[in-house]
Amino acid sequence: MSALFAVVLVTVAGLPLAFALTRSVPFAALFAPLVAALVFTVATIAMLIVGGPLVPWLVAALVAEVALAAVLLRRGGGRLLHGSWVDAVWLVVPLAVPCVFFLAQPLNWDAHSIWWLHAAYFTKGAEFSRYTIGNPLCHDLQCDYPPLPSATQAAAWSVLSGYDYRVAQALSTVVTLSAIVMLGLAVRTVTDRAPAIVSRLAAVGVMVAVWATAPATITGGQADPVWSAAFVAGAVLLLYGRDPWQRPTLPLLLLAVAALSKNEGFVQVVMFAALLTLRERRNLRRAWMVWIPVAAGGVWSALVRSLGASTDLVKGGHFRGLITGDPAVLDRIPPTLGAMWDVIGMITVLSLAVALLGALFLRGRRRELGMGSDAWMWLVAFAYAGTLVVTYAISMHDLEWHLVTSLGRVTIPLVLMACASAACWAAVAVAGDGHRAVGDDTAVDDTAGRPARAGEPEPDHEPPVRARS
Repeated sequence: MSALFAVVLVTVAGLPLAFALTRSVPFAALFAPLVAALVFTVATIAMLIVGGPLVPWLVAALVAEVALAAVLLRRGGGRLLHGSWVDAVWLVVPLAVPCVFFLAQPLNWDAHSIWWLHAAYFTKGAEFSRYTIGNPLCHDLQCDYPPLPSATQAAAWSVLSGYDYRVAQALSTVVTLSAIVMLGLAVRTVTDRAPAIVSRLAAVGVMVAVWATAPATITGGQADPVWSAAFVAGAVLLLYGRDPWQRPTLPLLLLAVAALSKNEGFVQVVMFAALLTLRERRNLRRAWMVWIPVAAGGVWSALVRSLGASTDLVKGGHFRGLITGDPAVLDRIPPTLGAMWDVIGMITVLSLAVALLGALFLRGRRRELGMGSDAWMWLVAFAYAGTLVVTYAISMHDLEWHLVTSLGRVTIPLVLMACASAACWAAVAVAGDGHRAVGDDTAVDDTAGRPARAGEPEPDHEPPVRARS
């Protein structure tokens, strides 16, 4: 009952801003836990910067959220194109079976030693939290990790009595599922020119892929599924969307979630912002906004560095050996690549083959449908894969142990990007002229006096020639 009450409490907390952003009751309820986690993260960072206990900052953050939601509602705006109850059911029901892992006891080591421990010292206020973050004896607790996965638990524990790990597990699961649903919504949005059944199946397929390499992490209290799903959802909307800068708030919030969830997420958001800026170099007056999530992650990074926290890679990593070509470091690269192949090799190769075939035969249709180029998503994926190889090469830990304990989790973004690419190509392949996006007023039949379907040339309706007098 405590876990259920905490879930309802967090959902209600994020509901005002979630509804203002979606204008859809079902998707506002589904998006609310992720919004609440972001609001609680802002409160936690403010507490660490200014000082004081956490609860007053939670109240201030919630008041600010309600005020922002009121402003957004007053300004007006369109409803989600695919925010119906039918779409919500399509995206939620398939998640019921994979969530069977929630029946397991909350005993995950990383959840207890990192995320829930951070949540516990956040509840003790700013002074104690600052001391713990900067304490050299707490180095192994990864105190530099971003606070979003811990902020929600800290908020609930500050209101409820006691440190209930079932409550923490339930909240972590709900926030993760919220991010996964937003990933499905992103795929559904960019593939809506395909038949509805195909678009919905594509969204479900990408969502379920979150369980492909590390299924127990979704309900185990870890951060990797949260930032992975949020990041890929934001990337899909900005890279594949027909006019992504018309409503950029949602993808930017999703990228901010990724940047504030884990160090790997922050690094990936930085690389994505650089690549997207390169792609949008002729539209910098709008594309600069992609650096807002980078700034959010940068604030946290600067804060914990000022408090004395450091990552294990910075403190004990073999950067110099990588630069100088130390054989002890370079010899770790082939086993790392081999392990990555064992985990994601087949998924990556099949998806890349689909992408190459699509680029060869369907690139023109993709352009007509207004879907962005797929090459940029693969550049993002390859850049992230490169950072993983470098991380394992310079790691201070035993390579075999490091790969076994983490590779399945950290490759989730690669799986999701590969599956999103394949799903979008499949939607392009079956998208016919008779299918259009819901709410797209320009995509109607090209009868006389009406605009042509999206992507088609205007019909040549010559005016009748008058007889000369």
